[in-house]
Amino acid sequence: MAIERNNLHPIRPSNPDHDGPIRRPRRILEHTHSRSSKETQTPNAVVTQPQSVRPSICAVDRSLISAPYEGAQTSMKDLEHILEKELLLITGFLSKRLASFTSRHDVTAKLKRALERIQNLETAVRSIDDDLDARLSELLQRLDTLGTDPSIYNSNHDQFNFEDHRKRVSWVVAKYLARKGYIRTARPYVNTEQLDRLVDLDLFALCDRVHKELKAHKLDSALEWAESKKDILERHNSSFLYDLKVQHVVSHLKRNDIQGATELLRSFERCMLDRCEDSKKLFSALVLLKSLDANGGSSTDVISADGGQDTTLAVDSPLYAVTDPKSRPQQETIPPTDMSRYETTWPTLRCIYCGKGSTRKCDLCRRYTELMDDKRWDYISREFERMVAAVYGLNKRSLLESLAHTGLCAIKSTNCSDQRNATCPACMPELRSYTNQVPLTNKLDSVLICPITGELMGYDNPPYTSPSGCVISEHGIDILSRDSDAEDDLILCPRGQEMVSRDDFTKLFVT
Repeated sequence: MAIERNNLHPIRPSNPDHDGPIRRPRRILEHTHSRSSKETQTPNAVVTQPQSVRPSICAVDRSLISAPYEGAQTSMKDLEHILEKELLLITGFLSKRLASFTSRHDVTAKLKRALERIQNLETAVRSIDDDLDARLSELLQRLDTLGTDPSIYNSNHDQFNFEDHRKRVSWVVAKYLARKGYIRTARPYVNTEQLDRLVDLDLFALCDRVHKELKAHKLDSALEWAESKKDILERHNSSFLYDLKVQHVVSHLKRNDIQGATELLRSFERCMLDRCEDSKKLFSALVLLKSLDANGGSSTDVISADGGQDTTLAVDSPLYAVTDPKSRPQQETIPPTDMSRYETTWPTLRCIYCGKGSTRKCDLCRRYTELMDDKRWDYISREFERMVAAVYGLNKRSLLESLAHTGLCAIKSTNCSDQRNATCPACMPELRSYTNQVPLTNKLDSVLICPITGELMGYDNPPYTSPSGCVISEHGIDILSRDSDAEDDLILCPRGQEMVSRDDFTKLFVT
């Protein structure tokens, strides 16, 4: 018996009471650059060229928005922690555990304690709320400034006028001063140029204070900052917080504070031991290293096992006389004349096998040299600068430095020397130490040939590139513009075969 195919899936009539899925009609997507739209046009149809939309988001510097946004996000996380964890613990205790108390005195005491904690939380919430309002107000003010003052945008103009872009130039200079730590100079300059809404002086002052304390071998402010940004640092896959904790333990070891170092080591989490290799060395360093006194001699060993009890063995202990010499680390005798090159790299802490006044470099000491060296402070300072740039959306270098470096790279040549040209910045003696590090251009003469005119493209006839990647000289663009019949100064791109505005061509520089 033949069964019709249509009977297998009968079409159901539309019923408003039906529980089946509602199928919405598809909306036709409008493709601006659709190929079918050109093929289906009638010969007499008027061709309307779509206007090119420039990526305006690239004209806004990220640091203008990211700094207050990150501050507001931190406040939101602190508020979330209080409401979801701290307050939840109090309410959970009151609803579950309070009913189990039978004594009236105990219930009253617990309620008073809960009220005190709630009042403390209320104070913290109000403080966070005020800080959040300030951050959001600052963010809205900056957005309002970006909407009303176009001179702050990062845009290219052939005819640059300082007065038309005074606010942006002043902002670049003020941000350089604040980022480099010249806060006293930056504050009056910001007030004079009316940049209070655009420069984060308080943020840069905080970062400068932390950086100076790291240079002075202090970790308190850096640890506080890293703890507050712990989630963001983990998002950037950074071990900066772990490096600070390792350096904190090293500082205790150098001060011969074994109890403090042991307490810090006990607070290390498993994830820290997995991600930071230096943290594992500290456990053996606590047993194998001893501190040095001011004269370079050995002091009491930094060994504190068995719950803080001193199990130190003196260096000249009789135990070493019966110890197998093969078990000691191999030592290399250093001539007295060569000791100067080891003075800067010799660790402040030596291993227990090195005797007092020893002139030998031990393999075990050398294993901990990098961990105990003071140069580690320089690494932590550089890592802090890098993390500040990553957290607050800053460039690795200030914008003024990048612009100056780019300008010197463009104008420097083999003929530049001290005071050779009075109008050339690369010839200034004050910049000689910096310009010596700036690379030279690869070629001083161009070898590019214009595909339209066949002429050489150089300084007199600069090259331009179309959005599709076609390189044409300025004279070639003039020829294509004269031959084009289109309005609005549109040019037919030889490569993309599309009408392109003359303003969409980007100038290239011969290097």
